[in-house]
Amino acid sequence: GERTATLMIRNAGRQTLTGQCVSQVTWLQATPAEFRVGPGGQLPLEVRLTPAKLPSGPQAAPEGLLLDTNGGQARIAVQAWRPRARLELGLNRLDFGHVAAGDVVERTLVVGNAGDGVLQGAARSLVPWMQVYPERWSSAPGEDAHLRVVCGCAGLADGPIHIPQALSVQSNGGNVTLALEIQISAPRLVIETPTLDLGRALLGEEAHGELVIRNAGSAPLEALVQPAVEWLRVAQEQVQCPPGQSCHIRVTAVTSAFEHGLRLEVEAALRVVAGADVQPVAARL
Repeated sequence: GERTATLMIRNAGRQTLTGQCVSQVTWLQATPAEFRVGPGGQLPLEVRLTPAKLPSGPQAAPEGLLLDTNGGQARIAVQAWRPRARLELGLNRLDFGHVAAGDVVERTLVVGNAGDGVLQGAARSLVPWMQVYPERWSSAPGEDAHLRVVCGCAGLADGPIHIPQALSVQSNGGNVTLALEIQISAPRLVIETPTLDLGRALLGEEAHGELVIRNAGSAPLEALVQPAVEWLRVAQEQVQCPPGQSCHIRVTAVTSAFEHGLRLEVEAALRVVAGADVQPVAARL
């Protein structure tokens, strides 16, 4: 806030002293600006400093205040310094590069103080899967603070991610919001045969079909194929599928447990599980 000092004017003469006090700098103001002092009297002037108007660095004005009176002139030197912190990052985005889904990656954010006051700040992640440590810090003029920015990439989809506002940095020396860029390498399960048509079979015989799954992601896919009905069997339950490739799994329907002929249509006869992704497969026989 504002700061004040008192300048005492004394009239050592035998006549009334009249004059004015004029500030030569924008950050000072004297009250009253015009004055009258009787013979032998004195008058206090209030000199008010407005810190918000102070330029950066120490200020020295040899003629900061000018007293112009009918009894002579006086020039008064004024000095003031308001230390100011200044936030300096040197970047506007966090680039984590290529990261495998499920990995935990870390970057260091260097926060500089280019001012002449103590920098006090706080950082807050605007993304649920990213954290920053420490959340609050302070640094002396010319010193750097090192913040750890940690991303947990579990569950993130394959492909590039760009978030314009990911990390908020607020301080007494300025505020900055950083963007985030990261390229996630993850598998992506695609069921090429959402309905498995097993055709026709005589009672007691077996019917066969082929389940086709594709990996549309950029990382190897590991999947588990599980029958959800007792009359289906799969040739392999655990499947590994390279990026961009398809895998074919033989599926067999066993009809020996049925008592008579019938037509079957089951919406979720199979389950394909890849991590947190669970997709049903229908079957028709």
